[in-house]
Amino acid sequence: MTNANSKTRTLTLIAALLTVAVLAMAVVWGLTASRAEAQLDESRDKLENGYKQNYYQLVYNVGNLSAYLNKLTVSASPTMQMQLLGQVSAEAASAGSALAGLTSVDDNAYKTTKYINQVGDYCLRLQYTLAEGGAIGEAEKDALASLYTVITQMERGLEAVKAQVDEGDYRFSDADKTGIFATTLASFEAETVAYPALIYDGPFSDALEQATPMGLTGQTISQQEAAQKVSTYLPTEYTLSYLGDLGGKIEAYRFEAATEYGTYYLDITKVGGHLLNMAADRTPTDTVYDAEACSEYGQAYLERIGLNNMRAVWASNYNSTYYINYAYTQDDVVCYSDLVVLKIDAETKTLVGVEARNYLMNHRARSLPAPTVTSAEAQAAVHQNIRVDGVRLSLIPTEGGNERLCYEISGTTSDDRYFVYVDAATGREYKILRVIDSNEGQLLL
Repeated sequence: MTNANSKTRTLTLIAALLTVAVLAMAVVWGLTASRAEAQLDESRDKLENGYKQNYYQLVYNVGNLSAYLNKLTVSASPTMQMQLLGQVSAEAASAGSALAGLTSVDDNAYKTTKYINQVGDYCLRLQYTLAEGGAIGEAEKDALASLYTVITQMERGLEAVKAQVDEGDYRFSDADKTGIFATTLASFEAETVAYPALIYDGPFSDALEQATPMGLTGQTISQQEAAQKVSTYLPTEYTLSYLGDLGGKIEAYRFEAATEYGTYYLDITKVGGHLLNMAADRTPTDTVYDAEACSEYGQAYLERIGLNNMRAVWASNYNSTYYINYAYTQDDVVCYSDLVVLKIDAETKTLVGVEARNYLMNHRARSLPAPTVTSAEAQAAVHQNIRVDGVRLSLIPTEGGNERLCYEISGTTSDDRYFVYVDAATGREYKILRVIDSNEGQLLL
């Protein structure tokens, strides 16, 4: 009887302890779940605050853009125009950054982003024009008026969103593509918004999108004819497979060639059967041949496939592969737009890659202007700390897809190497590139 009572008390005690343990665990689980929920809420609030901060910044910048562009339409003073143009460029850069922070809300903002970038860049170009003694003409004034018209539409659209955001009725992090901000952005992207086409010398110019390939010659060829062209560009035995067509500004046929040296992929243009790209599935492990030997090999390859008057202008070794840039020369002027990049295996001195898109987009015979400043005058424009070791005339591409004749002046300081481009018409510095040693070889920045 005593044993039975003892067992009963023991079981009762165990049950009580288990109950306490379960309750304790429930409390811990509850606290943990509550803490996790609080952390999640905190993260959501941080995300939402980030969206709101970007939104208010965008509203502020677009409002300022509207004000400055409005003033530009009536300003007659070059000094005031330069000041306003600089303010527009700064506001556009900030607006672009703010919009980038909102694109996860609605990724359909290509036209809006491009337009804001264009506004800033176009005004920056006009500022350069004034700084060099030029003036804003009627065409530029009309363009500025068009920019102002669209910016005011954007300003009104953003203000309509602002009322809901201010009142707390709209959360960016919870909204979908039917929310007011998403639909406002969609209205900016709509074809009904008359974005002006800006043709100017800058990286966001519409001229870049309108560019057509100038280096494509010959008739349109069939897939079978393109396959026959592969032997011209790949001087080794291979087994060929057709992979499909490539679209874009330069349409091409893509092939896979299995060789004893590895697999090659080649893009042959539909017009003329030119080599657009070639890449080998091969990784060298040692640098046996130097840049000069590989450059001479590449020069011979280009001549064999019919690309003459090409000059090696830059070579960089990355993981035992030389990336060698060859530019077309006309009348001893280096035309940097007509560029072909060869990748050459430094271990075996064999070709492992070709990139000829720039050449095919830009190559043609040019009517080259004569320089109005001398080589000596151009060198005098370079900083005195640079020890000049080379000068040559070069036609360099501008950001807007045009070209400018410059003296390319190479030289060094005690620490660095530079390429300084001096405008051959004005004698002013136009661009400076610095040679940087990196993990990817030598780069020009």
